[in-house]
Amino acid sequence: MNQRSNPFLTQRLNNRYQLTSCIKGLLITHRKDTTFQGNYLHLPLSSMLFILCFLLFALSLSLFVPKIYAGWGETGCAFLKIGVGARQIGMGGANVALANDVNAIYWNPAGLAQLNKREFGAMHNEWIVDFKYDFLAYIHPLKKGLIKNSFPGAIGGGLIYFNMGEFEGRDEYRNKTNPYTAHDAAGIVSYAQKVSRRLNLGVSLKYIHEKIEIEKAQGIAFDFGALYHTGIKNLNLGFTVQNLGPKMKFIEEPFSLPLVLTAGIAYTYYGLNLACDIRWQPIEERTNISLGTEYWPFKIFALRAGYLTHFLTSNLKFAPRDDVLGKFYGLGAGFGFRLGDIGIDYAFVPYGDLGNTHRISFLTKF
Repeated sequence: MNQRSNPFLTQRLNNRYQLTSCIKGLLITHRKDTTFQGNYLHLPLSSMLFILCFLLFALSLSLFVPKIYAGWGETGCAFLKIGVGARQIGMGGANVALANDVNAIYWNPAGLAQLNKREFGAMHNEWIVDFKYDFLAYIHPLKKGLIKNSFPGAIGGGLIYFNMGEFEGRDEYRNKTNPYTAHDAAGIVSYAQKVSRRLNLGVSLKYIHEKIEIEKAQGIAFDFGALYHTGIKNLNLGFTVQNLGPKMKFIEEPFSLPLVLTAGIAYTYYGLNLACDIRWQPIEERTNISLGTEYWPFKIFALRAGYLTHFLTSNLKFAPRDDVLGKFYGLGAGFGFRLGDIGIDYAFVPYGDLGNTHRISFLTKF
């Protein structure tokens, strides 16, 4: 039978060809980027795999890290946990998955790979009991990263200086002696690299210095960070390990660094940023949650609010409230202005009987 003279057979062959082409197309698409689709969800397989690895990694750390640091007890160098950036503090410290400015050098070094301009930032913090905390940082983006030239990266450095002021000296008999000063400092060198279309990685090296009168302590620590852009638009995941390093020694007394593991999620909807971080301190066996929001009613002005929960104990119950810190402890608020490539931010955090803290930040892009 002549195929051309039989329209029914021709139609069936065409339909079979179209079905075969469709199946091949689906298989090819599946190999490249399999997705799970629904009415509201469009999540690539690569995103699902990263989330799974993310959770497994966090679980493995939760089992492995306490064994390494078993018996270390309380930590020192508490100034490393104070936090930088008035914008971030105004959002309750929830920034691991948002980390998109120069302050990412502290919160998540992987976020530095998002920057496409050089950035300089500075912050001054009038902290409790007249302590002063200052921060400076500079980030230089790279069009081609050092590890994989097809993706951009960034390098940067920062300095933290915590001045505790002057104290009244006393001898062993409680008699007055000469006054003395105390301060802490940390120098930071960071590198971030975009390793795929969705994943950024970053690492920081910290040199830590503490001094009380004539006594000194020195040490090093590492921060590691990951930032993942999921298949859901404007939804990011972040993970950091901060202050990972050997013990320091002060007057022959060893102490641990404040190791912190943080997992975070952030979502942006037009001018609204929402963020949540879960922060775990395995040595001190403490966990808390940060919730933050930022709203830009205008392109040049932002309002911020955040809340840092009280520590959770090992049985997932909140630790008793400390009356000294006041009933508003954990709340934070602030605002910011953006004029072109220049930004100014302010944050307010109350600490009850210890006083209120005020942070002012400045950043510029060039």
